[in-house]
Amino acid sequence: AQKAIDRQIGARGLRAVMEQTMMKIMYVIPSDLSIKKVIIDADENVKKHAADNPDTAGMGSTIVLAWILGQTVHVGWCGDSRAYCYNEKNGLVRLSHDHSYVQGLVDNGTISEDEAFDHPNSNIITRSLGDSGEKAKPEIKDYPIHNGDIFLLCTDGLCGVLRDNEIEEIMSKNHQSVDDCLKALWINGKEVGWTDNVTIELACRLRVLQCFS
Repeated sequence: AQKAIDRQIGARGLRAVMEQTMMKIMYVIPSDLSIKKVIIDADENVKKHAADNPDTAGMGSTIVLAWILGQTVHVGWCGDSRAYCYNEKNGLVRLSHDHSYVQGLVDNGTISEDEAFDHPNSNIITRSLGDSGEKAKPEIKDYPIHNGDIFLLCTDGLCGVLRDNEIEEIMSKNHQSVDDCLKALWINGKEVGWTDNVTIELACRLRVLQCFS
């Protein structure tokens, strides 16, 4: 019971550090370099918090973020939390690429994407925040935005229990309402059975305004 309490305290402390770091994003002009710096700063803050608070020792986190600016979305991540884009015309597209042992097996052709989903070592990540032995190495990619795009950011608590085609089907049936879409993803994930901490965020581009002169 005490271990469970310590884990909860550590998780709350880590969440507070992450929230403070993410607040700083509001005051930074998005660019690949600034996004990378924000994630590296978050890594340093997590490590400092762990050093100052022994009850959070060993705690770490993955991170994924999306900056929507004009007609571009800037996506940054470290670990296996994911960014997706759903559009009624193109379906679901994964924007991030997992930093994990299993993703490495997929990349080198050892196993298929389908086999990766149930792989016993799917919990092993190769990059993270808070790793005392290594500095965070975030990956950044930029994508154009189109009318009707819905961006999904989630931890592996969701994509670890629902396959991409299942997420796509849920979003396809509920894409007219972001609230309904979020509720449907949560309900379906809960019905399958959560196996990890779960965070789900959705952002929708309703339309792109064009100016004429």
